Amino acid sequence: MKYKPIPKKMAMIHLIFAIIFFFFAFAGIKNLVGSTQRYIFDKSCNYVLEYAEIVRYEMNRSRDGVHISFTTYYEYTDDSGMTYSGVWDTSISTEDDAKAKLGEKVPIYVDHEKQVQKTSEGTSIGPICFAAAIVIICLPLFLNSFIRLILYVIHWYKINVKGKEVQEE
Repeated sequence: MKYKPIPKKMAMIHLIFAIIFFFFAFAGIKNLVGSTQRYIFDKSCNYVLEYAEIVRYEMNRSRDGVHISFTTYYEYTDDSGMTYSGVWDTSISTEDDAKAKLGEKVPIYVDHEKQVQKTSEGTSIGPICFAAAIVIICLPLFLNSFIRLILYVIHWYKINVKGKEVQEE
């Protein structure tokens, strides 16, 4: 079967698609590696249930200044003096509700050996699946456009460069 070259306009479109899909595929691969490393690290941790205390809250304003919400923060200090802190809730609508949360005990999961914490039990494979989906979609699209560009350049080279050499002889 003889190769039918793509038109010049399509070559430019394939070049644009190849660049776009290359960046998405590269970012997807980078994210896939990072997500997998975080998942493996998280699985290797020996988390223990501890109870932290809500110690403070902050007011958040939207850019237009109309919507106001409150964020609460927790703190936990273990026996060795290591302090773990973080955000507990970001969607409290009134200041009275935020004040009522102060002093409340909330569950966190701590690995005392590695000194890491998280607020939920278990590990999620969702980020790995999302990154893999990006790679599975974008990498073939990049390769398709890239191969079509290579074939276009080879065809152009045969016609424009080799064709002129044959005419000169």
